[in-house]
Amino acid sequence: MSSEKLSLLDSIEPTDSRTQEDKKETELTDFGYSRKYKNVRISVKEGALEKEQVDVIVNSTSDKLELRHGRGSKALLDAAGAGLQTECKQKYPMGIQKGDVAVTGAGNLRCKFIFHGSLKRYGSQDAEKIHMAFISKCLKGLDRKKLSSIAFPGLTTGLHKFPKKVAAKNTCCALAQYIDANPNTRVKEVRFVIHAEDKETYEVSSCINDSKK
Repeated sequence: MSSEKLSLLDSIEPTDSRTQEDKKETELTDFGYSRKYKNVRISVKEGALEKEQVDVIVNSTSDKLELRHGRGSKALLDAAGAGLQTECKQKYPMGIQKGDVAVTGAGNLRCKFIFHGSLKRYGSQDAEKIHMAFISKCLKGLDRKKLSSIAFPGLTTGLHKFPKKVAAKNTCCALAQYIDANPNTRVKEVRFVIHAEDKETYEVSSCINDSKK
């Protein structure tokens, strides 16, 4: 057995038939790892999610939409302004169910909308299924709004305690399933933005050690 360092993004497998020539190699750029899957550019980078310039930024927070819950959500709130929390309370006074998507404006962020969601802790019932379904719902929401770019945080790798490789592979699977099932999708760019202090998540997200014969 030999060990090869493969990009997480190269572990995305199509659910339809494609020839080997159709597959695109992962590229290492100044901004992180990037590859093209069909017509969608998928990238993994270190950075601050609140600084991304895309159509939609995804926020992982509590089901009560208390935006100071979690480091990433708090950073988004601080950058977007207090009006973001007010909008959440006005539009979703009862909060949301696990895996649902709450849509708000962007406040001071450089995006058009924020998609908020609350996921389950690893090991609880349907946690992995809800994680994958949430990614699909976000992509579907992007399509419905006729937008093309979205940035996700490192979903489930923090407070939700998912093993980092499990979270990474579930993410790949959810992306491939959505793109394969929606050949006319308007989605053109998907970014996963990992906090600079979370070196382990970034390494697992950009490279997975995979054994091949």
